[in-house]
Amino acid sequence: MRGGFKVTLKFDNVEDAEIVYNALRLDNDAKIYLDGNKLSLMLQSLGLSSLRASVNSWLRMIKVCVDLLEVER
Repeated sequence: MRGGFKVTLKFDNVEDAEIVYNALRLDNDAKIYLDGNKLSLMLQSLGLSSLRASVNSWLRMIKVCVDLLEVER
């Protein structure tokens, strides 16, 4: 069974979205797209548990990036 997940996150400004995109785009486990201040993440997996683990990991990485942006301000 193959599963997929897509989420689009809207940032307050384009600069923050670009910073997060550039920090994460080199990982080949997901497809990441940037459209202005919107960052889209698409994941595919063979099983539900591995999809859930991937979603959790990616959302955690995005949260770390956003937290670091807030610390810089």
